[in-house]
Amino acid sequence: MTILLPARSATLIELVSDSVNKTLILVIQSRINCMERTNDIVKKTIRDEFAVLINNFLKAISLAIETDIIPKRKQYSGWMIQEGSGSHSEFFERLTFPSDLIMDKYQKKKFSNIILPEEVKLREVLERTGISKVFEAPDIPFPEGISCISRKELISDLCSQLVSNWLKLENPFYFEERDMSNLIEEFLDAILDGKILLRQRIAIDWLDGTYFPVEICDGITIRQISKEELWKFGDVNNIQNNLIYFRQYYPKDRWKIIDIRLSQEKADPSIGMRNLVYALLVLLRLGASGNLEIFDLGLRFNYGSPGVIRSNSFPMNIRGSGKTYSLDAILIERLQSYWSQIHNIMESDNHYLRLPLTRLLDGGLSNRPDDAILDYAIGLERLLTEGTRDELSYRFALRGATILSWDGGNKKVFYEDLKRFYNIRSSIVHGNQVKDIELNDAYINGEKYLREILLWYLTNGFIDAKKGLREGTDIVDNRILSASKS
Repeated sequence: MTILLPARSATLIELVSDSVNKTLILVIQSRINCMERTNDIVKKTIRDEFAVLINNFLKAISLAIETDIIPKRKQYSGWMIQEGSGSHSEFFERLTFPSDLIMDKYQKKKFSNIILPEEVKLREVLERTGISKVFEAPDIPFPEGISCISRKELISDLCSQLVSNWLKLENPFYFEERDMSNLIEEFLDAILDGKILLRQRIAIDWLDGTYFPVEICDGITIRQISKEELWKFGDVNNIQNNLIYFRQYYPKDRWKIIDIRLSQEKADPSIGMRNLVYALLVLLRLGASGNLEIFDLGLRFNYGSPGVIRSNSFPMNIRGSGKTYSLDAILIERLQSYWSQIHNIMESDNHYLRLPLTRLLDGGLSNRPDDAILDYAIGLERLLTEGTRDELSYRFALRGATILSWDGGNKKVFYEDLKRFYNIRSSIVHGNQVKDIELNDAYINGEKYLREILLWYLTNGFIDAKKGLREGTDIVDNRILSASKS
């Protein structure tokens, strides 16, 4: 039986004229609220009934598996183990749950039309109740002889994805586990509400700290790599098929994992996720200096788009003037407090801070110090030469030194550093030879000063996309003017 949800009327209040007694308005509003509560109750009832059907379906598969007596398989995996300042590789062997073999048997039975009664019942209810429109094929003409996937086939595919996700659980046969409850909720979120969950995992090497896991915001966590992930990504069969993604071929027990879970109402590859990952790398780069090596472990949709998507831009090295990137309590607080602003800025096409933030990351990704210096110079020029056409190097150094000495420090030293940096930047642009020691100093100072000046603009609240730069520059120029009069 199809359950029809009562629709909320958004125009009832508008139909009541201004002269109608306020009491009547309150009565109508009360009825609307009652309808909304009824909606919530009906929705919960539907979800509860679906949860029982899903639970019965997966239990039926587990019983069928026990009947088949599928043997465990041997898994061979290897990973790098940290020992002091060095590391060495080790290989391990274990008997593991053959999820791929079970999934293969399940699919073969479906192709042979041997379908469990519990799955038949689940499919029938899904067909009657309906699924979210995000899974429907686009309304475009197909060539003659080729038909769009039917709703029945679509529901069958979603059930297969449910089974696949279930088999990926650490303990798929423990039906009282919290992971099982989360699995069912995610399936219902997808088929009923159209909320597709994207999960992106990124491995980071050379990230030190003692406070893991760290939650940057809701849905973004930095944590230690798990033992199960070492087994998975170090699997000999896995590595042979994915050599391109691992520069040193094996995962490391010192890796940290950036775990991103993003919910969206589209079942197609997400540009939004790629932008979010880029903004997160910008945030890490803004937070502190240090070397980081980054590997893409894949983007995966829980429903609607099968398989794992990897970016061709990984692995990547972010180079910093510091040897290691240390995630201490102060830096964690900085990353958490700036994340929302950085994400919004990097999503904007015209925010004045977007360019210097991008150049701060680009400089770290550069293989050559002279290229990095030019990146840092472009970022600094965006922040320090607003409204200036003449005496660029003088204004560049004076404004920069004023900001860097805002809360103390030797303004003259900063001024001389920035003058030298600007001159070296000009030499590089014009193809002139620069001594290695000068190049190294400019490389270190360019990164350091661009980061500190960016943080000054952010900390002091100059974050308006259009007026922020002008407001910040005016305050800096006023301080320069006041100092010249004293």
